Amino acid sequence: MTGNELAGQYRSEPDGPTPPEEPTPPDASSAFLGDSAGNATYEHAIDRARECLLESFATVEGPYAGTDHETLRERIDDLAVFPDEGESLEAVLETVGDEVLTDSVRVHDPGCVAHLHCPPAIPALAAELLVSGTNQSMDSFDQAPAASVLEERVVDACCDLFDYPTGADGVFTGGGTESNVLGLLLARDWYCETRFDRDVQTAGLPPEATDLRLLCSDAAHFTAKQAAHHLGLGEDAVVSVPTDGDRRIDL
Repeated sequence: MTGNELAGQYRSEPDGPTPPEEPTPPDASSAFLGDSAGNATYEHAIDRARECLLESFATVEGPYAGTDHETLRERIDDLAVFPDEGESLEAVLETVGDEVLTDSVRVHDPGCVAHLHCPPAIPALAAELLVSGTNQSMDSFDQAPAASVLEERVVDACCDLFDYPTGADGVFTGGGTESNVLGLLLARDWYCETRFDRDVQTAGLPPEATDLRLLCSDAAHFTAKQAAHHLGLGEDAVVSVPTDGDRRIDL
């Protein structure tokens, strides 16, 4: 055997065990809507999530299962937030169903009627699929063309419904807390510009802002003080007006 043949023999033999083949990464397109692979994955995910939700409703009667805070903490603390290896959507949904959904408040139950948040209407749940699936950004027209125009149309219709004057406008908010803050923000800026000739957005609050007061009943939501804090007026700017036995104020 020549030296070259011997060298070739050694080169043909691997050094140590053969490394395992790298697993084929999943097709990224299946993680997003828009093509056949992603659309199929979406249908399966939505179907499984729906099953999970309905299963949780069938397991417990009443507004809440009754699990105490300490038990929930111990159980949920055992869940891996950042696991070393990813899990399938199927496994994650099963975990969420067992550990979260079964101990969620059932807002559709009559025993939950005293709480602020209401049971979602079925049309609203269907609409959520459209909203989450398209994920439009209402920042500007180019990020949500049709949705931007639709928002303006709905706001105009609401202004007409309540017979607001020409030039009235509005905006969608995430809920009552945000609406209270935004309403008081507009009132503060309008008052400062009208009475003190001060553009708060450009120049900040005027010295006279320390004398501004917000009047509300003593039964008003706590977001009145919260808003005063966020608007730079301070909670002391909120003046509570006493109410009678029917929670009315005497004007």
